[in-house]
Amino acid sequence: MSPYKLENKENSRIKKEKMLQSIAKALCKFTARRCINTSAALSHSLTIIGASGGLGQCLSMLMKTNPRLKVLKMFDRRNNPAASIDVSHIDSCATVRYYVGNENLHKSLQCTDIVVITAGVARTAKAKDRNVLLEANAAIISRVVGMTAQHSPNAMIVIITNPVNSLIPLAAEVLSKHNAYDPKRLFGLSLLDTLRANTFVAETVGRERGSIEVPVIGGHSKDTIVPILTQCEPPLCLSAENKIAICERIKNAGDAVIKAKEGKGSAQLSIGYATKLFCDSLLAALDGVTGIFSTAFVASNVTNASFFSSKLRLDNEGVSEILKLPPMDCVEKNMLEISLKSLEEDIKIGIAQANKPSPKTK
Repeated sequence: MSPYKLENKENSRIKKEKMLQSIAKALCKFTARRCINTSAALSHSLTIIGASGGLGQCLSMLMKTNPRLKVLKMFDRRNNPAASIDVSHIDSCATVRYYVGNENLHKSLQCTDIVVITAGVARTAKAKDRNVLLEANAAIISRVVGMTAQHSPNAMIVIITNPVNSLIPLAAEVLSKHNAYDPKRLFGLSLLDTLRANTFVAETVGRERGSIEVPVIGGHSKDTIVPILTQCEPPLCLSAENKIAICERIKNAGDAVIKAKEGKGSAQLSIGYATKLFCDSLLAALDGVTGIFSTAFVASNVTNASFFSSKLRLDNEGVSEILKLPPMDCVEKNMLEISLKSLEEDIKIGIAQANKPSPKTK
């Protein structure tokens, strides 16, 4: 085929995609106005991809209780309506809608404010290698993110599926190809590492759980998690031995769950809770609540890594500010250096995966 014809075909495709995105944005804004006029407190829609899985069911139950949510959309490629029926019996305000099969994926994504992706192969004893997980989960993330770009281009996208360090850069590439990438609206779930740090430190010093906050930066894998124990709030005096033990426990917490499940599964309940907290923050920010802070793996410029997890401020557009990194001692600075080297490789792998030619285009 002539290169001119190929170029014209590509230009036509881009124009058509832009037109469809414009229509989708207009419809979503119209729907949002109708929701706000009907009920200011219940104006948001959230879609969970992979809702029939263990994590998806847990998250669906938790999000059903959020008073800001008007519609909870549960999607899974498998026909398993039991979870959606069960969740729908909870007497909170959100309406539950269930979608099954890849042919209905687009319906679950239409005019939604937040898309949470839990689908994919989970870490187990047989699938602990994150490169293996990337190969298995890249196609799922690409499909869902690409369809979100077409049907809800303004949606906040939260990816839980591992490996987060590579799948967030991959998702950014996919969104860019659809002319729908907004770095403020793409998040990798890393808040669980912070919750684990808070819990383990409180246990070590004999404090009440929930009374201590520990900054955790870097990424969401053993080599990239960097707990900043010198900046606990309130300040604590931890011995060097305690710091080493706590850091190792935080970094290996995911493996501890896999071991406890005899290699047949990974964390579901704790990450479901962490995701609920993060989505609660997003929903509050969408409603205009100020002073909302959380932690996530996002496009960042606070280090030389193009994607990084650290504390950030949220508003109704997504990320409004990425806070400066906390002060660190020599040990923590060394951990950060190791983390950045590993992150750089993870990010490159994700971008390369996104740009692999599909079998049809080889």
